Amino acid sequence: MVNNYSQFFSDKPLVSSYTEFQPLEEVIVGTPYDPDTFDSSDKFSKEAKDLLKKVLTETAEDLEVLVDILKKESIIVQRPKPLHNPLQKYNVGQFEIEYINQPLQPRDLIGFFGNKIIEAYTKDHSRFLETLCSRDILKEYYMYGADWLSMPQPQLNQKTYHDYWKYGEILFHSANLIKCGKDIFHSQSNQKDPEKGKGTEQGLHWYKQQLPEFTFNEVPVGGHVDGKIALLKPGLLMTWKKDWLPEKLKSWDCIVVEGKGTKFPEDFKNTRKQRFYKDYIERWLSHWIGYVDETVFDVNVLSISEDKVICTGADKEAFAQLEKHGVTPIYWKFRHQYFWDGGIHCLTSDVRRKGKQENYF
Repeated sequence: MVNNYSQFFSDKPLVSSYTEFQPLEEVIVGTPYDPDTFDSSDKFSKEAKDLLKKVLTETAEDLEVLVDILKKESIIVQRPKPLHNPLQKYNVGQFEIEYINQPLQPRDLIGFFGNKIIEAYTKDHSRFLETLCSRDILKEYYMYGADWLSMPQPQLNQKTYHDYWKYGEILFHSANLIKCGKDIFHSQSNQKDPEKGKGTEQGLHWYKQQLPEFTFNEVPVGGHVDGKIALLKPGLLMTWKKDWLPEKLKSWDCIVVEGKGTKFPEDFKNTRKQRFYKDYIERWLSHWIGYVDETVFDVNVLSISEDKVICTGADKEAFAQLEKHGVTPIYWKFRHQYFWDGGIHCLTSDVRRKGKQENYF
């Protein structure tokens, strides 16, 4: 960490990220809550607290394994620090925050595009202050020459929260975008139907304003595009469905992964977004704290380079396809992936990759 503030605007920028596949040099890896975070909470039973502690402990263990994998590849790893007492309520004037989300999935709110840091907002009150957990890391990048751009703060008050698209709220996840040289591929923006994307037209427009050096291409999917398509190297991608590919990507070789799904109660799948609500914890966490089955494969992967990729599934067919195309898969076991609703691409944000901005089309 830089302590000498006279080193502002170094000629050696730490932020440079133009693709999903150029050699990775530095990355942010998310951090979960401390396992003891919920000990003093009066919202949950002792059983639920014990189960939450188990999930948090195992999540921290798994992330340490991931950090070791990355460091063995000579990749610099940065970790955000959860805020002190995240269960404390905060009044930010327009609304009250019941708890501050853990900085487990940094890519949602912190993206690196070229030499720019993009700090974003979502509609979740609990994530309004989340990027403070990474503030020291981002300040260092800024001191070394990165452009630091922050999305205008949304109101998200009682009037605008539920119909945020009607009131011009500027919201968009960085995980809605994947980089490919001079192009960005993005999922649909969310207007009236949350299933059609995570963000608003105004949020997408704001990104386009900040990143004029990129050409934006829509992918006809909702949600995070990095869970639908992975760009592995020039001319090669992986996806669940070819129908999702925009015109520019249709000429690339395509590994189609057969989604085998996961086996957990339908109610769990429908309510996992409420993972820290009392009713959810009491009813479901005691029934399902299972691990990701090795037959499940997720295209939400992290490329170390054009010939190495870290995956959270160990599917033999998918691995064989990757190896056939000259890509070595590295299996990393993330036991509670489906509890946290995010894969390895969500859990990381690539700060610097070796190489310049190129045109791949």
